[in-house]
Amino acid sequence: MADPVFTDTATFARVSAAASLTFSHTITNGNYLHCGVSSGLAVGHTISSLTWNGTAQTNVISEIRNNQRATIFGTPAGTTPATGTFDIVVTPSTSTNIACGACNYNNVNTTTNRGTPTSVNNNVSPASVASISSAAGELIVDCLMLAPGTTATVDAAQTQRVNNNATNQICAMSDKPGAVNETMTWTFTPNDSLAIAAVSLKPSVDGRTTKNIHPWTLGLNAGIGLGLPGGGQGS
Repeated sequence: MADPVFTDTATFARVSAAASLTFSHTITNGNYLHCGVSSGLAVGHTISSLTWNGTAQTNVISEIRNNQRATIFGTPAGTTPATGTFDIVVTPSTSTNIACGACNYNNVNTTTNRGTPTSVNNNVSPASVASISSAAGELIVDCLMLAPGTTATVDAAQTQRVNNNATNQICAMSDKPGAVNETMTWTFTPNDSLAIAAVSLKPSVDGRTTKNIHPWTLGLNAGIGLGLPGGGQGS
């Protein structure tokens, strides 16, 4: 097997009180697109869809705190994303603040690409999403939503990929090697509304075939002369 790895370059965009967010992103080597959306403060809003090159991505999980959401979208199982430079389009159910990051990963299993997602909401730092369904050889990815005016700091065990830390809607993303019942943690200041969502990416199969432990049967089946009865050698 080959373990999932971050590849290419993460991108980020945000907009205030809008009916959608569109920005350009490039996939060169990745076979999985992970998008994290931070949105708020429209009452009761959801993220209706996220598309890559016009193709709908899977809504993996969403967590809400005080009308602000962290939502993860990812490549649909059984598929790989188109390579090249195309638009990501995020559409909420109603106009709201939207911040979105996009990260590419390679060596992700294309049949079963994700585990069971987990999320949490809080308003006291530090905040963690715990007991994530994962294992060695996998890679955990997350999305953090923070209220405007706060500052997020990633845990030392995680690798930060996106963090706008702006006065607008805050979106941050990181990854971390998988393990059983793993945790993703962020600290923030001052204390305010926060939501974290996380999911583990499954490793790909490297494509090697099982070695035949009786190689002479290949010769028999192919009619190659081995000097054995039925081996195809004329007498």
